[in-house]
Amino acid sequence: MRLIKLLGVVSAASVVAFGASQAFARDAVYDSIAVSDARGVAGGDAGYGVGQGDSQAESNEGAMHECTSHHNTNCKLVLTYEICGAYASSANHAGTGTGRSAVEASKNALDACAHDSCKVVVADCVNH
Repeated sequence: MRLIKLLGVVSAASVVAFGASQAFARDAVYDSIAVSDARGVAGGDAGYGVGQGDSQAESNEGAMHECTSHHNTNCKLVLTYEICGAYASSANHAGTGTGRSAVEASKNALDACAHDSCKVVVADCVNH
C-alpha cells in the first residue's frame, strides 16, 4: 500500500512539473535587436532598436520598427533571444552574443566581434 501511495505522489508531481514546463513554453517572450550599422562607423555608434513579443516574428517586427523610428535608414535584424542578448561593433567588425545576464551577453558579443576597438552598442534582457 505504501508503494502505491508513493507512486501516486511521484505521478502527481510529474504531471505538475510537465504542466509547468508546458505553461512556460506557451508563455515564452522574445526580444530582438535590429541595428543600422555601416562600415566605417566608430565602434558602439550604430543606431538600433529593441523589440519584444510573444513570438519571434512579433519581436522582430518591433525591433525593426524601433530602429527605423529613430531615423536609422539601414536597419537589419541581427539577433532574437529569450533571455539576454547584445550587439557589439567597431568600424569594420560586429558580433552578437546571448547569455543569462546583460553582462554575459555583452562579453559574448565582444568576443564574437573579435577586435580591440569593438564596443557594445546595446545589451538587453527579456522582461517577463
